[in-house]
Amino acid sequence: MDNWEDLKQSKIRFFQAIRWMEERIGTSLDRVGAGDPEAIAIMERNMLKETLKARTKTIGIHSRTT
Repeated sequence: MDNWEDLKQSKIRFFQAIRWMEERIGTSLDRVGAGDPEAIAIMERNMLKETLKARTKTIGIHSRTT
């Protein structure tokens, strides 16, 4: 691939990463970055849910191994 193709692929991967992150936090990164209180609250709530889910999974793994 030449440099132009590399650049196009990098741009595509960048926008895919943004879309993936927005799906995880449940709102637009633009709104969060602009300081929208509703978007920030949505993001915080979804991040907390994800953290609690991960902790529960980790605790379940540890309790089965001990």
